[in-house]
Amino acid sequence: MDEDLQNGERPQVGLDELLVDNAVVANDEAHLETAWDLIQSELGRNSKRKQKRGDLGGRSHAVVRRFEFYKFAGEINAATGQAICADGLCNAPADSEVGDFIGAQNAAVNLNVPPTYQVAVTVAGDGAVSSDDRVISCPSGICAESVAPATAVTLTAKGAKGIFTGWSGACAGTASTCSLVVDSDAPVTATFKTPFKLVVRTTGTGTVSSNPAGTTFLQGTMVTLTATPSAGAAFTGWTGACSGTSTICTVVIDADTTVNATFTGTVAPPPTASYRLVLKTNGTGTASSNPGGSSFVSGTSVTVTAVPDPKATWKGWTGSTCSGLALTCTVSITADTTLTANFR
Repeated sequence: MDEDLQNGERPQVGLDELLVDNAVVANDEAHLETAWDLIQSELGRNSKRKQKRGDLGGRSHAVVRRFEFYKFAGEINAATGQAICADGLCNAPADSEVGDFIGAQNAAVNLNVPPTYQVAVTVAGDGAVSSDDRVISCPSGICAESVAPATAVTLTAKGAKGIFTGWSGACAGTASTCSLVVDSDAPVTATFKTPFKLVVRTTGTGTVSSNPAGTTFLQGTMVTLTATPSAGAAFTGWTGACSGTSTICTVVIDADTTVNATFTGTVAPPPTASYRLVLKTNGTGTASSNPGGSSFVSGTSVTVTAVPDPKATWKGWTGSTCSGLALTCTVSITADTTLTANFR
C-alpha cells in the first residue's frame, strides 16, 4: 500500500487526474460510496480533496477504502493550465472527462465500537407504553430503542379501554411505571385487560348464579354459571354463550357476553299457613270471635267481643294485638294469637 495514502496524504502525481473513491464500510452489509475529486498537482493551491466520505453505520467495525486514479481527459485552460470541468464546478465528471485508468490504492482502519443494548416493548391488550426520553411510544409509534450500557430507562403504562394488569420480561409487578438500568437487551411486555359485561337472562321459573359473582369481568376471566330451577320446574337448556342441558356452564369472558337459561314446568303454590286463636277470660264474663273457631288461615280478619256479667265491671283486653276498654277488637291472624278479656 502506498505510504502517503496510509498517512492520509494526497498521492503526488505528475498529471491532472481523477481520483475516484470507492469506500466500503464493513458492517453486517457492505455499502459502496463513489465520489470523485480532480487532483491538479501543478496547481496545488487549487487542488481539491474530499474530506467527508459518508457516515458510518451504528455498528460498524471496520472501514475499507479503495482509491482509483484515472487520467483527466477533459479540456485544459491553455493560459493557466487548469482543467475546465464540463459542469463548471467539477462536482461530477462528464463521460468525456474520464480517461485511462492509472492505478489504485486500498486503505483500511478498524473501529472500536462500544456495545449498545435494545429496550424492546410489547403491548398486549388495549393500552400503551411510553419512555421518559420520549423515544418509545408503543404501539402507536416506536416500540424499541438502542441505548448505551448502564442507561437508566423509565417506562410508563397507560390503559385505553384496557386496565393495566402487570409487566413481564425485564420489568415486573403491577405498578404503572417501571425503572431499569440497562446492562443487556431488555425485552418488556405490558399486559392490559379490557372489562366486559356478562348478561344472564332466564325464561321460566328458576335462577342462575355465577362464580365469581358479578356482571362485569376482566378479559380472560373464567366464570362458572349454575342454573337452579324452582320447585316443580325443570331446567331445559342454555342458549347464547352456553349450550347443552347441564345445569353448569363455564365461559371465558373475552367480549361482552350474553347467556340465556330456560326453565319449564308449573310451580306449585306454597301451602297456606294457618294459626291458632286462643280466647281467655279473667273474672265473670264471656269472650267470642267472629268468625268463630280456634284456627284461621294466615291473614284472616277476626273480631273478638267481650260480654261482662251484669254485676261485673269490664277492665279491658290484654294480649299482643288488642288493648284498651273497647268491648270489641279486630285482629289480623298472622301468627298464633292469645287474647284475654278481663272482668272484675
